[in-house]
Amino acid sequence: MKKKDHIDLYGTIALIALSALLGINHVVIKVVNSGLNPVFFAGLRSVIAFIFLVIYFKIMNKKMLFSRNTMAISILAGVIFALEFLFLFLALDFTTVTRNSILYYSMPVWITAIGHFFLPNEKLSFFKALGLIFAFAGVVLAISDNQEPLSIHNWQLIGDFLAIMAAILWAMIIYLAKGTKFKEVPPEMQLAWMLLISGPILLIASPFFGELVRDFQMLHLWGLFFQSIVVVAGGFLFWLWLVSVYPASSVASFSFLSPIFTIFFGWLLLNETLDVTAMNSLIVGKIVNLERAIAAGQRFGGHFVTGHVDVISQVINYSKEGDDHRLDILFPSNKVHLLVHKGSIAIDGISLTIADINDENQSLTCWITPHTHSNTNLFEYSKGDSINLEFDLIAKHLERLVTAKE
Repeated sequence: MKKKDHIDLYGTIALIALSALLGINHVVIKVVNSGLNPVFFAGLRSVIAFIFLVIYFKIMNKKMLFSRNTMAISILAGVIFALEFLFLFLALDFTTVTRNSILYYSMPVWITAIGHFFLPNEKLSFFKALGLIFAFAGVVLAISDNQEPLSIHNWQLIGDFLAIMAAILWAMIIYLAKGTKFKEVPPEMQLAWMLLISGPILLIASPFFGELVRDFQMLHLWGLFFQSIVVVAGGFLFWLWLVSVYPASSVASFSFLSPIFTIFFGWLLLNETLDVTAMNSLIVGKIVNLERAIAAGQRFGGHFVTGHVDVISQVINYSKEGDDHRLDILFPSNKVHLLVHKGSIAIDGISLTIADINDENQSLTCWITPHTHSNTNLFEYSKGDSINLEFDLIAKHLERLVTAKE
């Protein structure tokens, strides 16, 4: 297809469809990361995608020509490609899908800035510059929405940094494909070079990032093949072709749609577990509470807790008062009848006593002893945190009996 200086109708439809594919891509990576070391996963993906790319060449009766004239720049593209996905896959281990997607798809910010200085016909106009400023401000705002203290142990901040580095490296690949000798390489051979170089690099590096296999199941295998065949061998090849035809900054701008699709597919595919619990806020390094189920006939304290989640609530205050801590949380108005003064409630699986109920503000108060504060994840709580609530099992059974009689 002849090169174009603007996005036409076909380009618009193609880029929206590709944005949807890239949106689901992040959800699949997050899922497969639970079964495979992220770097090992990225390496396997490159190898499998390269195999299917070879099959594509055979079917299309094309030859894979590795030109010496462009070998150096092609190897550089492969190294950058490897680093991009090393950072991206690790980032999804440290932060949430939505947050990672927003930061990773800030790529148009970086390619627009790079293009102004290094790409012909990509100079910033006044309105493009204004848009760039607003987009960059959005990235800064997304990073600043981090309630954990600034430190090397702030896992979410590490995830943010890795996602932004991946976005910058993605922009660098676009620059190579538009502003260097790499543009002389056909799109399918550009992808072949990047897969051929990145696969071994990522596989060699993977043992340095922990065990290669985590809790691998059939779902993870399907996710690996979907990533390799559909996203990489198909989607990335199509994307490189679009970059070769349309202006780089215009193609890149459509990637801002991907976080919207990521949020949608995250809700659609991960469904109930993330939809009705606060698990979607979990990242690597976060503390969770674990307790073995009590055996029948044993003595127990507290109240019956099954581990199910009735509703998601929010912390409105967690502060130290004397030796203890005061915890104030919101509760739904339609659940107030399940709460009683000096009764019990499970918050993130912790059996706590209700010290006060404020019907007007729809909040309740629990006092946390030093032992409970230091031996659970409560010490990580801060205002605005999402939490899981489970109401008293006996109260729920009584509610059911009463409503059934009525």
